[in-house]
Amino acid sequence: METLPPLPIFPRVVLVVLVLASPVRASVEELQASAAAHPNLLHQFTFDGADDIERRQDKAGNGGDLVENFTEGTTAADLTYGAVGWDDTSDAVGTFRENPGPDISPNGRSAAFRIPSTTIPMTFSFEIIFQTFEAELSGGNFNLAYLLANRSADGSGRGYFLMQGSSEQPFGSDGSDLASLIGNSFSPTNEVTLAETVEPNHWYYVAGSYSTDGASTTFTNYIADLTAGETTLGVLGPTTVSGGYSTETGPFGVGTRYDGTGETLNGLIDEVNLYGAELSQAQFQENLNLLTGGPAPFIITEFVYDPDADTATITWNSTLRVNYAIEESEDLVSWNEVADAVGEAGKTTHIEMNVPENRQIYYRIKNLDEAEE
Repeated sequence: METLPPLPIFPRVVLVVLVLASPVRASVEELQASAAAHPNLLHQFTFDGADDIERRQDKAGNGGDLVENFTEGTTAADLTYGAVGWDDTSDAVGTFRENPGPDISPNGRSAAFRIPSTTIPMTFSFEIIFQTFEAELSGGNFNLAYLLANRSADGSGRGYFLMQGSSEQPFGSDGSDLASLIGNSFSPTNEVTLAETVEPNHWYYVAGSYSTDGASTTFTNYIADLTAGETTLGVLGPTTVSGGYSTETGPFGVGTRYDGTGETLNGLIDEVNLYGAELSQAQFQENLNLLTGGPAPFIITEFVYDPDADTATITWNSTLRVNYAIEESEDLVSWNEVADAVGEAGKTTHIEMNVPENRQIYYRIKNLDEAEE
């Protein structure tokens, strides 16, 4: 259980507690260094370099350099190299999709990337930093945009590790989801929704870990909206579905379909790391901390007593989706919950309570999620 020292209330006294946290070094560059040192790194794309060829290089050195992929009259001019990334330590690359418009060639205009040939092992993880320019895809039959994808030669093994859109029917009816779909069926039974809506122009950190034997696949996904200030991963799964992704040697789409025929992201990609192992939630959270500095310390930033209204207001820095309780006591032994709140990312949370007359009261904040553990 995580709590802060109790705070006494005295009539007509205002008590303010303010603690400043030490700055934590955090940047995309830190994440790049961590990924490069991982023993199971398969491919690393930072999109940094002195020229476009270097920006497409696989920094893992495993021969998986990206190739440009164009459909329906698009050219290199439709790709954006050297775009501003999540921070100023790394560049991003822009992929292109005509929206609204048809999904795939020969009618859909798009430009993105592929690894021409790679082998994704039976245990696999990815992480990506990206943003989309479109809140919802429209104009096509399926309204999908693949960010990371492969598929077996016979078509049965779908490795749609991350896509904007959904398999919900009628097809194309939900072009706003962020999802991962694996296995032998393009249907909601094989899909996990990471977000019902994606905020355009927001940077997201998304990750996933997968294990397949071909007959079934178990996977867990993680997400944080960096632009919204989220510092704690949202966790989806683990989920087990029928079938697997492709473990054959073949193409792998980055920002587009595995076969390069379209259904492309209209947005920016800052980082892509592919691993030949199942990374844990703790490892992904550590990587997210390298980007954000980690969750803010649990600190009361202000404590105010209003003697005229006989109310007390407690303000603290909160973490997204964390459940908190305010408890009161007269003797520091017996505690009763008097209020609760759910934390918001990148913000403070405050609670105002009535103070009993002519009594000395102590208050404390409890992190209920940690208490349950």
